[in-house]
Amino acid sequence: AKQELIFSVRKKLLNVTEQIDELQLEEDEAVFNVNDLSLRRQVEQNDLWNFQHDYERKMEKELKRKRIVEEKMKWAVKFYTLSGKPDKREPLIYCEKINGCDGNNVQQYLDTIKSKTDQLQAQQYLTSVFKPFQRIWDSFDDLVSGDGLHSHFFDKHSSKENERVEI
Repeated sequence: AKQELIFSVRKKLLNVTEQIDELQLEEDEAVFNVNDLSLRRQVEQNDLWNFQHDYERKMEKELKRKRIVEEKMKWAVKFYTLSGKPDKREPLIYCEKINGCDGNNVQQYLDTIKSKTDQLQAQQYLTSVFKPFQRIWDSFDDLVSGDGLHSHFFDKHSSKENERVEI
């Protein structure tokens, strides 16, 4: 009976120690999960803060760039009277009271200027590319207009009729 009592107490003790070990493992796992989630949350908050900070800096740079462009546009144009003296009146373009210019039109102005510049560059390029062929086209136009080969290649006022004229 004593042996049975000792062995039954020992079994209960082993059962209790196993339960304590299981509970300790669960507690350790829960502590690990809490720490891991806390760390992940902190990393995510830092990423969000960095994203917001980068966005704010980007917006500040954009506003600063727009202000600089607007200021350059204000100072780049100098108005003169017909007599050549500087016009000291405030230009209508920048008068906020008259046309409500608040700086939002700066990008539209820049786009318009760029498109006009591109058109001018394209026109100048085409002119320079086709300029060497202009003389040839003019001679063909003369042929088509009815002057004929004789009038184009021979001088009408020359005393010698078969003398070639330099083109």
